[in-house]
Amino acid sequence: MFEKMKIRYFVLSAVSLFLICSILYGIFMGKPSEMDPISDVVFQYIMLGIFPIVWFGLQFKKQKQPISNVVSTRGIKPYLKDVLILVPTLIFFTYGAYWLTAFALHGLFPNYVKDLLADEMDMPSNKIVYVLTVLNGCLVGPIAEEFMFRGLLTKRLSDKTTVAWGTVLSSLIFGIFHADILGSFVFGFVLSVLFLKSNNLAVTMLIHILFNSLVFVMPYTPKFIDIWTISDLYEQMMPNIICLVITTTILLTYAWKNGYVFRFNQKAQVNQIEKGA
Repeated sequence: MFEKMKIRYFVLSAVSLFLICSILYGIFMGKPSEMDPISDVVFQYIMLGIFPIVWFGLQFKKQKQPISNVVSTRGIKPYLKDVLILVPTLIFFTYGAYWLTAFALHGLFPNYVKDLLADEMDMPSNKIVYVLTVLNGCLVGPIAEEFMFRGLLTKRLSDKTTVAWGTVLSSLIFGIFHADILGSFVFGFVLSVLFLKSNNLAVTMLIHILFNSLVFVMPYTPKFIDIWTISDLYEQMMPNIICLVITTTILLTYAWKNGYVFRFNQKAQVNQIEKGA
């Protein structure tokens, strides 16, 4: 299904829609303020909500395939163990990767890292905009990103190269589109493995939603996660290293045990090509 969709058509459609919305906004509302929360949240919902739903819906309709073929809530139960293992592991790996990235870069770019550590995410004061922003970050965004990165990119790039390379490339693109490239790359890679294993985006959507939601609302975080200054990078070095070693071991073990998905999907791809020939 996703293998038959064109990435360039998706990108072209997204860029065209963005330009149209920008032009219409400029015509009817004037030049938007840099800190305009209303226009920001509206753009987020259009680009990460309405657009992907419409675009992928039309693609499934064009192929005469039901969306339940790739998104099935009934198919989540066999993978609940994966969900319970991966959600906390990925959260703490991401925090450790954030520390590692900052620690590695602070010698070369001290001012950048200093500003990065001190930069606290500002949430909108308007309650309605706040709720919409949280819903976008915890629900709408994860669902849309799973369609785009795990569905379209992983499958399409795998079809054009190999399953392993398709997984790596889609995960790399996912990482580039996020602030924490290392943590996001590993997050995307693991979820791609799980998608190839389950062939069900509902499973990866659940992990993505839980991950974002817990990061947003986590009432308590260990001290080693709260890093605000360069000195914190050194003071919290040992617990972060321990966290990275433990979570990396778990994730590598998971990827190794499920490495068959690359061989299985590649074999299925070859068989499909041979039948077509």
